[in-house]
Amino acid sequence: MCVNALDYSGYRDCRPDYIQAIQQVLRLGTRQGREGEAISISTPLIELNKTEIIKLGNNWRVPSEKT
Repeated sequence: MCVNALDYSGYRDCRPDYIQAIQQVLRLGTRQGREGEAISISTPLIELNKTEIIKLGNNWRVPSEKT
């Protein structure tokens, strides 16, 4: 799954501040995080608009009919 900030009105968990808060929870609330090896959340599409996402998918030959 990939989040995008443009979806935040319908999906509150797509906001950058939400992702940052969850990252903090993972750092503080897990054994891995406490030992300095926290789970990392990657959001490569969070700041892209829909056109940019489609272009990127086309460049990577993503089969859009399966997404």
